[in-house]
Amino acid sequence: MFDLHSKPENPETHIEPGKRFNVLNYKSIPTGVIDWHWHEDIEILFVKTGNITVYMEDTIYTLSDGDALIMPPGVCHKTIINYPPPDYLMSVICFSSSLFTGRGERRYIGPLRLNGTPFILKLSEDNNWQTIALHVVRQLALFADMDDLTSRELEFCGWIFVLWSRIYDNHYANLPETVAYQKLYKKMLSALNYMHEHYGEKLTSSTLARQVHLNVATFCRYFKQLMGESPLNYLNSYRISQSRTLLIETNDTVANIASRCGYGSLSYFNRDFKNRMRMTPSEYRKH
Repeated sequence: MFDLHSKPENPETHIEPGKRFNVLNYKSIPTGVIDWHWHEDIEILFVKTGNITVYMEDTIYTLSDGDALIMPPGVCHKTIINYPPPDYLMSVICFSSSLFTGRGERRYIGPLRLNGTPFILKLSEDNNWQTIALHVVRQLALFADMDDLTSRELEFCGWIFVLWSRIYDNHYANLPETVAYQKLYKKMLSALNYMHEHYGEKLTSSTLARQVHLNVATFCRYFKQLMGESPLNYLNSYRISQSRTLLIETNDTVANIASRCGYGSLSYFNRDFKNRMRMTPSEYRKH
């Protein structure tokens, strides 16, 4: 079985820099083996036709036509392809936890990152809710054939949220959180609440670290373990989420909204908004 001490030092990713998701089709793997690796993102492996074996640290999963496997961040895995070419096709759906912002990320994604293997989930056509979930996975797999994937982010998010609702309500919500997760969340709660209440102000890592009585380096390390990103990146994600509401629900100017959400520079707000949402604030307001 897998030796945790031999875990590769650096993660691999299927997502291009600056993007938050990707969908790829694999017709074949020349060697028949994808060796041990891990991701900081969530990966969904979907077998359209064929048969594969996935080693997830100390557990083995066999997938065949129509099966899918949900792989949490940080879990090392190895895939062996069992197929007679060319009768094989696999889709890999990867997405960043940043698709879920604020409390949603902590509640629906955080436990996967810290609890690891209990949150591995194989989906098969063996009960009603998994059949529905697999229908959504098939819709997500279709994104691999789309030319401009970046412009489809809202559509992709819609399908991911539908899928996660099914998985969370029928499976993840019933799993106990580990003691490690409970302790880390309790330790970081004051900083998270402070961010949500003071996001419109100028905040630094030092300010946030003081809320939980930690030095900056330790705070940033613990925060990334819990939320999957740095405190300041999480803060800006939350700010953008709040700005989206203001853009839709108010007639306030973009400049005022930027200021209300903690951005001291309108140009930086516009740049950050476009980087995260793939459109400008003005375009989002008209969308």
